[in-house]
Amino acid sequence: MKSSLGSNIHQQLRAMKHVDILVGIPSFNNEKSILGVLKTVDKGLSKYFPKSKSVIMVSDGNSTDRTLDIAFDKFKSASSEKVCTTYRGLAGKGMALRAIMEAARILKAKVLMLFDADLKSINPEWLRDLGTPLLAGEFDFITPYYVRDYRDGTITNLITYPLTRALYGQRLRQPIGGDFGMRAPLVRYFLDWAYWDNNVSRFGIDIWMTTIAANESFRTGQCFLGVKDHDSR
Repeated sequence: MKSSLGSNIHQQLRAMKHVDILVGIPSFNNEKSILGVLKTVDKGLSKYFPKSKSVIMVSDGNSTDRTLDIAFDKFKSASSEKVCTTYRGLAGKGMALRAIMEAARILKAKVLMLFDADLKSINPEWLRDLGTPLLAGEFDFITPYYVRDYRDGTITNLITYPLTRALYGQRLRQPIGGDFGMRAPLVRYFLDWAYWDNNVSRFGIDIWMTTIAANESFRTGQCFLGVKDHDSR
């Protein structure tokens, strides 16, 4: 499969050499929220991982608003490198994450964390709670665990969680939560998987990652992140 990254981004990443942590943010028309997410991620990295070399990457799907302009021009980090790019290939979150995973492999990142660009409730402690057990080697893949209203998350509560538990014996309450953490071996495993079809490349990516991690002997866990609030379209 062709790379989801342009040649200029390949060169930029190789110039950075190895890193400990890559934080990836897939985006599409998130001009209202992207700056807040970037600043919070940067604060979490500098506060809880000051000795780790880190990179923050925005993987954008050809936004028609100012998302990329804001990420390029308005966000400045004193502690982390920054990469902003428009991914190549099919339009969808899955391909955005594939570009981020490719970057993680080039950078030889030990840990990859993923956060949605429309988050309102993200706080620096999300970085600590996801990243610490991964850097310690305790888990290979961590899913989020949010506090949700009983009327919220119908697909999660009635379909994806019951099936994940029944079929794979994994008590992962939010297998399609959107905010994940993983270690390098699993990132490489995802990239080597041949099955990146239309559904995976678009919005089937979350359950695809969870299903593979649960079935291929990777150590899975979940992390309590509190309430999730995000922009409504």
